[in-house]
Amino acid sequence: MHTIMFRIPLLLALIVLLAAASCAPGRPIGRMITTDGGREIKAGAVIKDGALNGKLAIDSIDCRIVNGMPQAQVVVRNNTRHEIGFVYRFVWTDAQGYDLSVANTIWKEGYVQGNSTEGITAVATSNGAASFYMEIGKKK
Repeated sequence: MHTIMFRIPLLLALIVLLAAASCAPGRPIGRMITTDGGREIKAGAVIKDGALNGKLAIDSIDCRIVNGMPQAQVVVRNNTRHEIGFVYRFVWTDAQGYDLSVANTIWKEGYVQGNSTEGITAVATSNGAASFYMEIGKKK
């Protein structure tokens, strides 16, 4: 009887820890991208809302140079059968890590149909952009 009384609180604590971990915001993913012209761009993406973890995933991150300006593309996958709405923004920074534009604060709406992917693109506001990351949050 004593071992059962000890195991029940332990089991409840484990369940609470697992539930909290499943609601935590996603870990950022990132990589260095070398564009066609040999320019290196540091790229990343993160799902900032734990409610979207497991439902949405980052499939790929890419960047290219178009007319001298970096253009980012992040492919988001919906792992559910239902359409998911979310908000996102791209933040562009220079080589020293400073934000390049006030546009970095603008959140836009996005949607991904069930069991499909959607490519989201953005063009830097300056040709001095050395890195970007995309943040995804839950639509309010």
